Amino acid sequence: MKKYFKLLSVVIASVMLFTACKSTSVGKSVATVNGEDIPYEEYLKKLEVFKFQLDSIYGEDIWKEKAPNTDETILQHFKGEILNKVIDDKIISQEAKKQSVTADESKVNEYFEQSKKSIDENETLKKYYEDNKIDDNFIRSMIQEDVVKMALQDKYSKENEVTQEEVDKYYEEHKSEYSSEKVKASHIIILTTENGSDMSAEKQEEAKKKIDEIYEKIQAGESFEELAKQYSQDGSKDSGGDLGYFSKGEMVKEFSDVAFNMNVGEISKPFKTQFGYHIVKVTDKKSETEEEKAKAKEYIKNMLQEQKFSEYIENLKKDAKIEKHEDAIANVEKDIKPVELNKKEETTEQTGEDNNANKDEQQAQTEENKTQDTQNK
Repeated sequence: MKKYFKLLSVVIASVMLFTACKSTSVGKSVATVNGEDIPYEEYLKKLEVFKFQLDSIYGEDIWKEKAPNTDETILQHFKGEILNKVIDDKIISQEAKKQSVTADESKVNEYFEQSKKSIDENETLKKYYEDNKIDDNFIRSMIQEDVVKMALQDKYSKENEVTQEEVDKYYEEHKSEYSSEKVKASHIIILTTENGSDMSAEKQEEAKKKIDEIYEKIQAGESFEELAKQYSQDGSKDSGGDLGYFSKGEMVKEFSDVAFNMNVGEISKPFKTQFGYHIVKVTDKKSETEEEKAKAKEYIKNMLQEQKFSEYIENLKKDAKIEKHEDAIANVEKDIKPVELNKKEETTEQTGEDNNANKDEQQAQTEENKTQDTQNK
């Protein structure tokens, strides 16, 4: 429930923004799905919702930029994308009615009250809703639509549950992505690249001879750490080649395959990656706990269940009779109004809390993709 409300509140509190407009397309439909029309007004509002999202994050100029892998602008491209979305929404609604799936009114009431509370606590947002005639009936109808969609997905998932065998198979095939097993290792590297390009064959042969000589010194009993400090050709040399702990997916495959198949204290024979020749010494291992594995598999199960439901909707779409009336949206750009949040007038008594609230809303609209830069050696 918390996950749902978090997503729902972001949508309601920041992007369900409707602008009044007059259009030559008013009264027309943008598509007909199994004999049921989708009004132009519904399509326009959803396009405006998406436009507001991008306006809030990137500014209005984003719409003039080119969409990836196309000559269209982002606005032109998403005219078609939003048309597909309203068609999908209609198919889901029709299927829910066909299967007698309805909204749990207690959930609708609960989410509605939570949403109203969050709106009432933000004076700027509340005024914006009032100015744009976004009333309680509208908010409740959108919540009800989402609850019906959730109910249909729950029903489908119970009837088409992902098996444990499917989860285990996916986990094993993508173990490097989900396993929390870690290795701590040190290495010695003799590079075979320079400024991002491969060295000449002659220089690479010299690198191979050098790593073999170092390996012989190790076999003769010389200190791995001291040899790393003396010969290794990357930043880890100052710490005796120590790379710290890393998971399998953090290193290139050739390196991980060697390190994760060694015992603690073991030293590898020289091997090559795209960066050069390495010798690796494993100094510690952290095994994945059963609790961590269970959490990973639960995540995978939910993901696979989502995929099954998406495939189910795609199959419904293939079987549906769909007519797109693209002429109705040909000039939709003319009906999209600039959307600006109403801001409270600043006074000497303001504490800056409104600005912080606006920042929090903006952060809630974006999904922060956290990446960890790892030096793949």
